[in-house]
Amino acid sequence: MSHDPVVDGQQEDASVETSDPGNGVAEEHITPKQEKEILKKIDNENKPLEEGDTWYILSLRWWKQWKRHVFYDDYFEPNESDYTSPRPGPIDNEELVEGEENILRRNMQENIDFVVFPVEMWRKLHGWYGGGPALPRKVITYGYARNLTVELKLLKLQIMRSSKLDESFWMHISKSASVESLKLAACQQFQLDPAQVRVWDYHSGQRLKCLEEEKDRLDEAQIIDEQKVLIEEKDAEGKWPEVEQPKATSSYYYNDAYSRRESSSQKGVTGLSNLGNTCFMNSSLQCLSNTAPLTLYFLGNMHKRDINVDNPMGCGGRLAEEYGNLVAEMWSGRYGTAAPRDFKSRLERFAPQFAGYQQHDSQELLAFLLDGLHEDLNRVRKKPYVESKESDGRPDADVAAEAWTNHLSRNNSIIVDWCQGQLKSTLVCPQCSRVSVTFDPFMYLSLPLPMSTTRIVPVTVFKRDGAQAPTRYGVVVPKFGTVGDLKQALSDLCGVPKDALVITDVYASKFFKEYKDKEMVDAITERDVIFAYEILVPQADTDMSTWNIAYCPVIQRREETVSTYYYGSTTKISNFSSPFILSVSTEATYEDLYNEILGHVRRYIRLPATTQAAEEPEHNHGRKDSVSGYESDNEDDETSAAHKHPHRQGDGSSGAQLPPRLFQIKRVTNYDEKPLPDDGQPLGLDDRQGLTIDWYTDLIREVYDEERDKDVVVHPSARAQEDSEETAVTLEHCLELFTTTERLGMDDLWYCNKCKDHMQATKKFDLWTLPNILVVHLKRFSYRNKYWREKLETLVQFPTRGLDLSRYIKSEQAPGALPPVYDLYAVSNHYGSLGGGHYTAYGMNKDNGKWYKFDDSWTAEVAETDVVTSSAYVLFYKRRGCENLPLPPFVPYPEGDDNNGNTHSIENQRARTPERFKDSDDENDLRPMSLSIAGRGLINIAGYGAMNILMHDSDSEEDRDMGAQNSLDRYGNLPRNFNPLAFRRATFSSDDESGDVSDDEEGTPLTPMRDDQDSDDLL
Repeated sequence: MSHDPVVDGQQEDASVETSDPGNGVAEEHITPKQEKEILKKIDNENKPLEEGDTWYILSLRWWKQWKRHVFYDDYFEPNESDYTSPRPGPIDNEELVEGEENILRRNMQENIDFVVFPVEMWRKLHGWYGGGPALPRKVITYGYARNLTVELKLLKLQIMRSSKLDESFWMHISKSASVESLKLAACQQFQLDPAQVRVWDYHSGQRLKCLEEEKDRLDEAQIIDEQKVLIEEKDAEGKWPEVEQPKATSSYYYNDAYSRRESSSQKGVTGLSNLGNTCFMNSSLQCLSNTAPLTLYFLGNMHKRDINVDNPMGCGGRLAEEYGNLVAEMWSGRYGTAAPRDFKSRLERFAPQFAGYQQHDSQELLAFLLDGLHEDLNRVRKKPYVESKESDGRPDADVAAEAWTNHLSRNNSIIVDWCQGQLKSTLVCPQCSRVSVTFDPFMYLSLPLPMSTTRIVPVTVFKRDGAQAPTRYGVVVPKFGTVGDLKQALSDLCGVPKDALVITDVYASKFFKEYKDKEMVDAITERDVIFAYEILVPQADTDMSTWNIAYCPVIQRREETVSTYYYGSTTKISNFSSPFILSVSTEATYEDLYNEILGHVRRYIRLPATTQAAEEPEHNHGRKDSVSGYESDNEDDETSAAHKHPHRQGDGSSGAQLPPRLFQIKRVTNYDEKPLPDDGQPLGLDDRQGLTIDWYTDLIREVYDEERDKDVVVHPSARAQEDSEETAVTLEHCLELFTTTERLGMDDLWYCNKCKDHMQATKKFDLWTLPNILVVHLKRFSYRNKYWREKLETLVQFPTRGLDLSRYIKSEQAPGALPPVYDLYAVSNHYGSLGGGHYTAYGMNKDNGKWYKFDDSWTAEVAETDVVTSSAYVLFYKRRGCENLPLPPFVPYPEGDDNNGNTHSIENQRARTPERFKDSDDENDLRPMSLSIAGRGLINIAGYGAMNILMHDSDSEEDRDMGAQNSLDRYGNLPRNFNPLAFRRATFSSDDESGDVSDDEEGTPLTPMRDDQDSDDLL
């Protein structure tokens, strides 16, 4: 397979300010304050994005180092003496890229691993610090709105040749590049005549779509990352080969090259390809796919009869169409993976914020998707104006029924039928005690999580002498406390005085940051590796004029052999093991410094094989450490160092066991590094002097014991942290928090029309009615303040079966209604930190009742007990018994005018139905359905959303009374939890066009559906 050419890519400007990119030598030396002022001026210009401009990617770690160095984010003006943070080394973007072309790694994320700068800022930084590699990126347009964005990651495509399918190469190319540019680049690689080839979207060995519009952009042609593209050549006669066109579908399928499974034998167990940071979308789609009523509704093509092409708030039915097509593919049982590209394109039109390939929130997408489906399937063709009314002391039941009727007059769809409930909101004015009660529909419950006031920070402590293995502690600190609080709590655990502890962040075996006492502990993230070091500090009676101790950070390095595809085996110097901090005299000689360092590394040094075999009996003597040959419990006895460092022994008997030098010590600055002189003279070490020890390659292989180096003593506090993380809470606890009375904030005041002023009222939510499909959103992303959010990793214990919400519902349950007991059927999970991470889903298959995990294209069966995790983000419950409820048939308004004054004759409705939905000439398919209720009373189901009681003349007063009892409210509507199975089915005479009810089927259970449908076809 050939190399990776970059087409319409990001490399052409890589030469900008790249003189001497490897040594980090700055072109000019200016003060940190001047650097800050220059970049602040550029930053404050807020340069807008313009198509074709070049921006640059920069390592976030390096950027943070530079910002600390110059106090970039501080509003006060520091004094010259405050600039103590070390100057960063050369720009280091190596961790972001891979391959010879410096392609951005697939798992890199903006604002987590890197930041993006305009070219002016990059030129300044690179001119001052050098380094690299330079990672230029172009500004492109995307989506139907042609929004501007910096294209961070190119498409990676496998280009195939039709005459030699075994010959292929990988191409990196911009999403905004044209099909023509891809074709020309491929022809250049294959040495073909562009006039004799054409381009195909190629999957599973099939030519799916010929990309004939060569001026189209690749994103418009729906070409996605890591897919195959076929370059088809004409045959010997100059004709195109005949190909069998695959059946048109809403998405394309992958074979085992794109999926971890070749196919699925179980319907509904179908993975979804990640189109580029679309795991959030895949997670929500899998949960909705396992929502049985919606899936049956779409699989039965019932959505085609409800599509509202005239609704300006929808997508003209196209979103519902694409979702229906996708559901059909996912439940076909023939494919292991589907790529929801057409669906994503439709969604972007309805919700442009989801255009492109940035990470988003799965719950946010779910809300927009359900709203979009509702508007596309809204049975209300003309929405009436509805005025909200105050409760004014009326009974809650009356106000709720009125609000729900008003809602149904504007919103009536399958989403309303199954997914919407009603909340009661009570506001009380603190001044006049006026009470305002409103009832609002809801589609999901967003439940707060109890926030702990403390957190556990794992910290590994290294004692000063280095003889003992480090100890890991779980330190409990105030969640919004300081690093000083952390040091005090750690001191209490490990016994080292607070002032003798240095708290650091270690990354890639080197020091990344030192935390000061006044810094907030929330600056330490979950994935930071925190090491604490004991240093030697002066006592209260120490004469500071004689104090000559320097604190030197030490990094260990070794030579490693690495293999590359293009250059074979090469060697490089890399960091390894753990860095440490020495407390050493400023007047120490090279020998003194060497022995101090040897004391720190001695615990993971083994004797060379020849020496160890000869000396082993002499050094074991029952000691725990047979390598070091000593064991001392006296950590404070300075004379014990002579016993720990054999080179300090007067007779040298112990020192003879190891070579005289295992490593070379170098002094390191921001600009260079130099070996320290081994001449017996004082070194004159400076405080905070950076040192490296470069191990000799031929010796480190013999003496370095990697397993012993990794030894860590785990303190009970750390075990408690690993076992519990955070105290688990229950879903009921979250519901109680949701329904607790709270006072509005100053930014969310309520206008009291009695006091004629905005008041800080109290507010309380109550559940009034619940839908059959209950979606629960756990608010894991919590705002600490107006500008700062954090993710809560709290484990919420939620039941998978039998969630009883009876005590939370404030309305009276209607006779015969299903009780509010729910069973879990799907979960959307979020792993990782705020602003990034990964989404997956769990779903219970409606056909076999088994649970499956959905991780993009990968699926696997899991146990029901596995779905309750601390990553659960959105929960999907179904009311127990609702699977026996009928799905809504398509029924138009009856002949004549509806309550909006619109004429809905069958002919008019047929005329308004798009041609592609007219799949039947049977007029019975459009006939209104009538249901028998205790005699001659009729329910006319206008799309099933609102069931209006139509009391016809009856032969007896008793019939009319029984019919009236079934209305259950004063507005002529059945309650939301109305159970039609309690009634009897109406039948139509096959030759009776009037729709009158036959009286010959008393006692038959009601199942409202078309006459030509069987219940087994639906449920």
